[in-house]
Amino acid sequence: SGMCPFAQRTAIALEQSGLAHETVEVDLYGSRGFTKKDLKAVEVAGGLSPKGYIPVLTIDDEVLRESSVCVERVAAMAPSLAPDDAAAAAWAISHCDGALASAGKAAVTGGGSAALD
Repeated sequence: SGMCPFAQRTAIALEQSGLAHETVEVDLYGSRGFTKKDLKAVEVAGGLSPKGYIPVLTIDDEVLRESSVCVERVAAMAPSLAPDDAAAAAWAISHCDGALASAGKAAVTGGGSAALD
């Protein structure tokens, strides 16, 4: 899929949770279908500043942005996603948000490589 890795995190959590959900593809760079303008309107309606970033998760009147926040919210609704080892889960999340994200960005943009701890 051409989905960004941050949106993929949320999509994977939703899929693994078993929760009923609807995925809306956002055309961030064009004007077909659900566009960045539409996404910003969802953000504003949910009380967020309109950045047009993905993922955005809406649950009833609650609107969330940032993949780690979205995944944590999905996990809170789906006990099956609770980690057996909270410390190991925290370590994995910190690496996904830190070193791995930096290394991935560097690889995609051609900006060299980042060292992983």
